[in-house]
Amino acid sequence: MRYWLSYCGLFLLSACGGGGSESANGNNSLPPSNSANTSIQGPQSAEVGQSVALLLSAEGALKNLRWKQISGPTVSMTAPKSQVLAFDVPDAGHYEFEVSFENAQGQRTLNWQFSASSGNEIKANVRLDHLAAEGAKVSLHADSGERIASVNWQLLSGPSVKTEQSEGTGQYLFYTAPQVNQDSLMHWRANIRLTDGSTYSDDAWVLVKNANPNTDGFFPRYAQNVVSPEAHPYLADSPHAANLVACAYNNQIASSCPFSRLPLLGSEHENPDIQQVLARLIVTHDWMGDNFKRYLEESDPALTADMLKLLRATTAVVIGYDVRPSFYWTATGAIYLDAANLWLTPAQRDSLNDQPDYRSDFGNDLRFFMPWRYVKDNQSYLSRYEKSPRQNRDFADMQASLTWLLYHELAHANDFFPYHSWSGLAANDSPLAHSNQQDPTSRQFTQRYPLQSSEMKNLAKVSFAGDTANATQRAYLPEDVVSFFAPDLAVGYYSYSTEREDFANAFEMFMMSYRLGVEADTAVVGSVDNPQAQITWGQRSRHNLTNIQPRVNYAVQNILPHLNIPEARETMPTPLLLPPGVAWKDTLDPVAGAQDKPASNARESQVRKPVDRPTPFSW
Repeated sequence: MRYWLSYCGLFLLSACGGGGSESANGNNSLPPSNSANTSIQGPQSAEVGQSVALLLSAEGALKNLRWKQISGPTVSMTAPKSQVLAFDVPDAGHYEFEVSFENAQGQRTLNWQFSASSGNEIKANVRLDHLAAEGAKVSLHADSGERIASVNWQLLSGPSVKTEQSEGTGQYLFYTAPQVNQDSLMHWRANIRLTDGSTYSDDAWVLVKNANPNTDGFFPRYAQNVVSPEAHPYLADSPHAANLVACAYNNQIASSCPFSRLPLLGSEHENPDIQQVLARLIVTHDWMGDNFKRYLEESDPALTADMLKLLRATTAVVIGYDVRPSFYWTATGAIYLDAANLWLTPAQRDSLNDQPDYRSDFGNDLRFFMPWRYVKDNQSYLSRYEKSPRQNRDFADMQASLTWLLYHELAHANDFFPYHSWSGLAANDSPLAHSNQQDPTSRQFTQRYPLQSSEMKNLAKVSFAGDTANATQRAYLPEDVVSFFAPDLAVGYYSYSTEREDFANAFEMFMMSYRLGVEADTAVVGSVDNPQAQITWGQRSRHNLTNIQPRVNYAVQNILPHLNIPEARETMPTPLLLPPGVAWKDTLDPVAGAQDKPASNARESQVRKPVDRPTPFSW
């Protein structure tokens, strides 16, 4: 999915966008702190449906922080271990909360209470107040059950920052949390104008944590700011709790931890169970771990068995608010999952970062686009839920979103740490040292089954690495791209980005087809922006083409050697071409699409929309 951004001024008190404000959502002001060292800041009163926040202001390091609701209608607490507790007020009543924590003065407990009434209808909210480390990517979202015409963002207090807004209504605000010498509170106001002309305002707070990031550390350029101060082991009693964050999700990391501190899961457990996997899990919000656990427990047993086997090649699993996009990293041996793949409730979704993938605008000056998607029974397998109206996501849709991602990222892990390597890892060795000394399986994969199209490889550098397209590339028409891609051996365009992605894509698509009966579509179209753009060429189940099967088989054999690949192939459908001259979105059913021109807009009005396959990656 692509986001288009417009830039505001370098430093601002009032962000770009239109609209004013005549009414506010109740009492949204935060009173000054009542203690020099620790205090709670929050509303004195609120309205039903209003988004509110309780902020713990504290000096020094905090440990074992937890919020607890004492009284009042039950609220959805998605971040009970954060200094910022934000939620929507569900009903009228008297609310009381308690926060406990440890600091240099010892164990502390503080309380806050307020009353909520139902006198005014809340038509607009900003989601979500939260904590962010300095240098982290921050997003805020103006939300309404009505159609929004424009949003004007104002920074009322706090350090000045450069901001971006989503194009059009400006409902999304993006910025990088400023460098601070001490924890600092940023107070934002969104002035929201609806299409009926009415105006509303709502305030939001972002607590910027003085995190002292190590800019010379190991985190790569695009991931060095993903580390959240809220990251913690999902299981506090995990035997690896002391080393998980230190070795896998810490912006101070400057070296790869030896296996003596954090071994591969497969080195400890030949047949790990779910609990042993959860003992390697790091989250920024506990709901992420709860949903991941449910995924492993409630998925088809054969699917869960796959994931438990594949997870043996990792040291840890990280699921975080700040992880975007998902990736695997050889320096830690861990996989990092964008939590957008796991939300089940609107409140959980509110706690996510909406910052676009940094690669969103790569390749905009090319004259073609190659969309991807997964299809089952001629229906989109992956669904996109609009933020308004607010609704729960079906478990099956969450499961679909997470499954393809796990197959992909765990293919990377098993590429660098194949099953036959686990028993020979020395305690004083590390993931990075091992990967530097041993070629990944994808190296032999590429040598045996090389991709031939130099044009596609160079175009992939533009689309996925951000290279500037040259004049020749800018002149390529969709027909040219078809002539480069169709005869070659790649299962998709992203396979040309690196040999590692080529290897992971081949495995992922095979497993989605074999285990779930889900097929991959790819196509070449001539426009990114126009949903009615007709495809020039498209294909389903390309991974099962006769000339591509050997390289896909090689990837699968080297990751899951116990699978009977010939038998699995018998269950897979024959590849087929999608009808040309039909809009991409109308080729889910290739036969019906070929008979039904021009394209229909029916699917555009649905709340759950099909979504093209995102692109994770590895380092």
